[in-house]
Amino acid sequence: ATEAIGRNASALSNLIEQQKRQARQEAQEYTKDENIKKISKNAINDYKDAQKEYYKAYGLNKKGKVKAKEGSLLSALESQIDDGDWEDVAVATMKQLGYETDKIKEVLQDVL
Repeated sequence: ATEAIGRNASALSNLIEQQKRQARQEAQEYTKDENIKKISKNAINDYKDAQKEYYKAYGLNKKGKVKAKEGSLLSALESQIDDGDWEDVAVATMKQLGYETDKIKEVLQDVL
């Protein structure tokens, strides 16, 4: 029985050493220069995916701010501000405030 236990311990020790060698080899393969770029891209994509899920779960927009309610003045502005077209922002704002299209053009013509 003692001899069998010794053989099992030796076999187990050999198996552990083999797994260590295999793990080292896989780590070396994983961190080769040609894989580093792929590894970093994957990490960045994982981060972006996690960020999207977080924003979605907490009702945040792409900038991490609370989303405006549909149909609100802020909602109308959000879609325009990202584009940087301030005339469109002004039009969207005035529409939300209840100005008619003709009046908006008239007011903006005087201002812009």
